[in-house]
Amino acid sequence: SLYFSTSACAPLPTVPRVFQPSMLLQAAVPRALQWRHGALGDAQLRLAGVIGDEIAAGLPLPLALPQPRDRRLRRIATALARAPHDPRSVQDWAAASGLSGRSLARHWLAETGMPLSHWRQRLRVLLALPRLLSGETVIEVALSMGYETPSAFIAVFKREMGVTPARYGAG
Repeated sequence: SLYFSTSACAPLPTVPRVFQPSMLLQAAVPRALQWRHGALGDAQLRLAGVIGDEIAAGLPLPLALPQPRDRRLRRIATALARAPHDPRSVQDWAAASGLSGRSLARHWLAETGMPLSHWRQRLRVLLALPRLLSGETVIEVALSMGYETPSAFIAVFKREMGVTPARYGAG
């Protein structure tokens, strides 16, 4: 853990968030953790400033997944969470829910802030996180999440998380 003075926290985000640390931050923090307790020297103050800057500049990771309120949409969300590999299209889900494809797409976007296809991709990434951390291979996770190729999963994962699944699983 790193502790900052109140004044050093002023430029930092005011709400908790999860972010992918930059390479610079990953190198600077272990160095700072070796410092002895007490007043910091000039070089340490500069490095502490860099650490603060890197934390402030870190982009939050999208670990939230807004849930729809409408009961028909909630059923779809629940079904996808139980079977993220389910290949049904928006049209298929709409028909199963008694909605038109356009109506489903419009309601989904209004309630979650994202299209169903993007929501499903984020769901798959979030469900993949613990599996990658437990040591499952990227190929195993990608196929179990319904991706036809690992490269398709890697592209979505990197867009959502900012790193490849292999790097996330290693770290």
